[in-house]
Amino acid sequence: MLRGLPVNDAEALAETIEVVHGRRALDPRWLPLVDAFAANYSMTIVNVTTDDVTVRGSRGRLHLWGATASDADVLKKPSGNYDPAKQNRANELAPGGPWFVISEDYETEAFRAFVESGATPAQLEEARAVLADDRVWRIGASFGRIVIFVYTDEQRDSVSTADRDAWEATLWTWFSSLNPPGLARRERFKAEVDSKQNLDENYEGSSYYYWL
Repeated sequence: MLRGLPVNDAEALAETIEVVHGRRALDPRWLPLVDAFAANYSMTIVNVTTDDVTVRGSRGRLHLWGATASDADVLKKPSGNYDPAKQNRANELAPGGPWFVISEDYETEAFRAFVESGATPAQLEEARAVLADDRVWRIGASFGRIVIFVYTDEQRDSVSTADRDAWEATLWTWFSSLNPPGLARRERFKAEVDSKQNLDENYEGSSYYYWL
């Protein structure tokens, strides 16, 4: 389910999924930090994980898993840089440091894992077959995006909203069958439509260039 993530990140996300869905308890060491950030900064933290990636003389990184992107952004300044005062406060509350404190967006990372669960070539061929439509050349899935490729630009431009919505609903059901319930919200799942012609003419036929 967590294909393509670095080992530390994959393990941390897998643990966080377990905590969010009640199959594992939040480590009690982190409760004072979680409670304080909720009270003082209105940041909902669903899990806290650590790794041994040292930054600026730290013991490792302390990941604060915000429930949403808005929660994750609480740890940052408007400039997008991390707020040292909040990083210091987290260090005061988190044992075992010093830590380099960063935030993670659980909802986005869980959704990416949801998409990646069906992103092997064999799985995407199965997804294409499930759509049962001769216009569809290939399904692409990466970085939380789902793209349905038809053959030509003309076909792409003529796909109706009803057709796209029907394809999207079918793919949502298919991807959901590969994942535990509740991992992703339906409203986040959006299928785009593009063409093989566009891929060939503008991206040298390369999926690598397309997803950059």
